[in-house]
Amino acid sequence: MVKNKNRRKWTRKDDLELIKLFNEGRSTKFVSEYFNVSDASVLTRKSVFARAGLIKGDNASLNPNFDVEVTKEMKDAVQRFGKLSEIPEEWIFDWSERVDGNIYSTIGQLEKLYNEERK
Repeated sequence: MVKNKNRRKWTRKDDLELIKLFNEGRSTKFVSEYFNVSDASVLTRKSVFARAGLIKGDNASLNPNFDVEVTKEMKDAVQRFGKLSEIPEEWIFDWSERVDGNIYSTIGQLEKLYNEERK
């Protein structure tokens, strides 16, 4: 099998950008053109969590162990910014490194905070 030499390595930063685009309401077609990816299966929220090891089994439920410590800075950011995509990505990477080193866990926790805010 010949590997596609033009295919670039997918990174954690790409996943963060992908989540931001979906939070902005962008379509899968837009996102696949944005990343220049023909296989749209890598461009779903489910695939982001799967790559992070946060999804178990066929039911795609989140792994209950993905919860991370919620810092005051995270709570303040959720109150200050209307959407996850508005939080500066440097902040998210910084919190991730300080809390547990897993950017996906941090993003998942922030999404959970936003959902609780809306209730």
